[in-house]
Amino acid sequence: MSKQQQQQQTSGSTSKPAAVSPPAPRRTRWHAALLEFFNAVGLHETVRGFEADLLVLSRAQHSRLVPALEKLEDDVRLYLLACANG
Repeated sequence: MSKQQQQQQTSGSTSKPAAVSPPAPRRTRWHAALLEFFNAVGLHETVRGFEADLLVLSRAQHSRLVPALEKLEDDVRLYLLACANG
Protein backbone atom coordinates (compact mmCIF):
# COMPACT_ATOMS: atom_id res chain seq x y z
CA MET A 1 0.00 0.00 0.00
CA SER A 2 1.34 3.44 -0.93
CA LYS A 3 1.99 6.14 1.62
CA GLN A 4 -0.82 8.24 0.12
CA GLN A 5 -3.29 5.33 0.44
CA GLN A 6 -2.24 4.83 4.05
CA GLN A 7 -2.79 8.50 4.81
CA GLN A 8 -6.22 8.38 3.19
CA GLN A 9 -7.21 5.34 5.23
CA THR A 10 -5.93 6.92 8.42
CA SER A 11 -7.69 10.21 7.81
CA GLY A 12 -10.79 8.57 6.35
CA SER A 13 -10.55 10.88 3.36
CA THR A 14 -11.13 9.52 -0.08
CA SER A 15 -11.87 12.85 -1.73
CA LYS A 16 -10.60 13.51 -5.20
CA PRO A 17 -8.73 16.66 -6.12
CA ALA A 18 -11.03 19.51 -7.11
CA ALA A 19 -11.85 19.56 -10.80
CA VAL A 20 -10.39 22.49 -12.66
CA SER A 21 -12.80 24.20 -15.00
CA PRO A 22 -11.48 25.19 -18.41
CA PRO A 23 -10.62 28.85 -18.86
CA ALA A 24 -13.23 31.08 -20.43
CA PRO A 25 -12.76 31.61 -24.15
CA ARG A 26 -10.73 34.71 -24.78
CA ARG A 27 -10.94 36.93 -27.79
CA THR A 28 -7.61 38.04 -29.11
CA ARG A 29 -9.21 40.58 -31.43
CA TRP A 30 -11.06 43.00 -29.17
CA HIS A 31 -12.53 44.87 -32.10
CA ALA A 32 -14.16 41.68 -33.41
CA ALA A 33 -16.23 41.49 -30.21
CA LEU A 34 -17.42 45.07 -30.68
CA LEU A 35 -18.17 44.56 -34.37
CA GLU A 36 -20.17 41.43 -33.52
CA PHE A 37 -22.16 43.42 -30.94
CA PHE A 38 -22.80 46.35 -33.29
CA ASN A 39 -24.00 43.98 -36.02
CA ALA A 40 -26.17 42.00 -33.58
CA VAL A 41 -28.10 45.12 -32.54
CA GLY A 42 -28.31 46.52 -36.07
CA LEU A 43 -25.83 49.38 -35.76
CA HIS A 44 -24.60 49.05 -39.34
CA GLU A 45 -23.50 52.68 -39.73
CA THR A 46 -21.55 52.30 -36.49
CA VAL A 47 -19.83 49.24 -37.97
CA ARG A 48 -18.73 51.20 -41.04
CA GLY A 49 -17.47 54.13 -38.96
CA PHE A 50 -15.73 51.86 -36.48
CA GLU A 51 -13.97 49.95 -39.25
CA ALA A 52 -12.80 53.24 -40.79
CA ASP A 53 -11.51 54.44 -37.41
CA LEU A 54 -9.59 51.20 -36.93
CA LEU A 55 -7.70 51.84 -40.16
CA VAL A 56 -6.28 55.11 -38.82
CA LEU A 57 -5.85 54.14 -35.15
CA SER A 58 -2.77 55.97 -33.90
CA ARG A 59 -0.13 54.59 -31.57
CA ALA A 60 -1.32 56.97 -28.84
CA GLN A 61 -4.90 55.78 -29.23
CA HIS A 62 -3.75 52.17 -29.22
CA SER A 63 -1.89 52.70 -25.92
CA ARG A 64 -5.16 53.83 -24.29
CA LEU A 65 -7.13 50.79 -25.45
CA VAL A 66 -6.63 48.43 -22.52
CA PRO A 67 -7.65 50.89 -19.79
CA ALA A 68 -10.60 52.07 -21.90
CA LEU A 69 -11.74 48.51 -22.60
CA GLU A 70 -11.44 47.62 -18.90
CA LYS A 71 -13.62 50.63 -18.00
CA LEU A 72 -16.15 49.62 -20.66
CA GLU A 73 -16.25 46.12 -19.20
CA ASP A 74 -16.83 47.49 -15.69
CA ASP A 75 -19.59 49.83 -16.92
CA VAL A 76 -21.35 47.04 -18.82
CA ARG A 77 -21.16 44.72 -15.80
CA LEU A 78 -22.66 47.42 -13.56
CA TYR A 79 -25.42 48.06 -16.08
CA LEU A 80 -26.25 44.35 -16.35
CA LEU A 81 -26.24 43.98 -12.57
CA ALA A 82 -28.61 46.95 -12.24
CA CYS A 83 -30.91 45.43 -14.89
CA ALA A 84 -30.89 42.05 -13.16
CA ASN A 85 -31.80 43.62 -9.82
CA GLY A 86 -34.65 45.62 -11.32
